Amino acid sequence: MPVFDKEFLEQDLIIHEFGHSYANNIVDEYSSMTEKYENKLFPSVKEKLENEGVNKESFMYEIIVRAVTIRIVENNYGKEAAGKLLDYELSVGFKYMTDIVDELKNYESQRDKYPGLKDFFPRIIKRLDKIPLQ
Repeated sequence: MPVFDKEFLEQDLIIHEFGHSYANNIVDEYSSMTEKYENKLFPSVKEKLENEGVNKESFMYEIIVRAVTIRIVENNYGKEAAGKLLDYELSVGFKYMTDIVDELKNYESQRDKYPGLKDFFPRIIKRLDKIPLQ
């Protein structure tokens, strides 16, 4: 009989997996603009992320979905829960997560200007351009 961690299911898995149905379409729409960032940013995290089942093709999906998940967790479960989730993402190789999470905070404060994530996505792409290679 499988046993699932209720907190993990509510705070991460369900939000994360549902997020793909929304975010992947946006990422696909902007793929011609994000491809260079996949080529720039993925190689330095490739080894760690491949252990998580993430490849270059899924890299951008995962960055966006995981960052959005962190923001939803903070808004619904608090800073401590979001901090734990962010720490986890950083530990498994998503070292750019803080940049995207910070940019999503900007999105949340400007929902009148950017009603949906699709409207804001060009700003996320600009943020990707500012991430230094480490």
